[in-house]
Amino acid sequence: QMSVNVKNTSAAMFASEATLFNPGAKLTLQLRMGDSEPYPIAVAYLDEVDYEQTAGTVPISGRNVTGFKLASQTFDLNNTFTGYSHEIAAAILELAGVEDYVIQPGTGTQPFTFSYDTKILDGLKEMFAFYGWRMIELPDGKIVIGYDYFIRDYLMNSYYEFNGEAEVFKRKTKKAADA
Repeated sequence: QMSVNVKNTSAAMFASEATLFNPGAKLTLQLRMGDSEPYPIAVAYLDEVDYEQTAGTVPISGRNVTGFKLASQTFDLNNTFTGYSHEIAAAILELAGVEDYVIQPGTGTQPFTFSYDTKILDGLKEMFAFYGWRMIELPDGKIVIGYDYFIRDYLMNSYYEFNGEAEVFKRKTKKAADA
C-alpha cells in the first residue's frame, strides 16, 4: 500500500473518468536518492484508490504483475496446451495478458490440461513442478521462467552490509516487545 501526496490537486484528478488513478492503471515505481538516476523498484497495477477531499494524502493499493495478472485469472475454456515447454509457458502468460517475459528454451513436450477454474498462477506452478523450473518477477515487471542457473543471469543476488548511522540515515525508530 502507498499514499499519494495531494497538495495543490483538485478532486477531478481522482474523480474524473480519464484519471490516471483508475483501478487497473499501471504504476511504475522508482526510487531516487539525491540527484541519482531513478532506480526501478517495481511495476504494479492499481487495485484501489480511496480519495477523500479533505485528506492530505490518498491511500492507494496495487499488486505486481504476478498478483494482478496471474494469481486472480482462471484458464476458463483456454485450458489445453501442447508444444515445447517454453511455447506452452509463453501461451499461458499471453493468455493472462503478460507481455514482458523471457522463458528458457526447452525441449520438453508434455501437454498440459487444466481445469477451467484453475488460477493461471497455479497452472504455471504445476508446470514448473514438472520441469523443475521457477519464476521470478524483476523490478521492471518482466517475468523470467527457467532453471535456477538461467534465472541467475537476470537477477543477481548479493549481500549488502551497511554501517549503521554512518551510511544509512533514519528518521524514525520503532521497537516492540513482539520483535
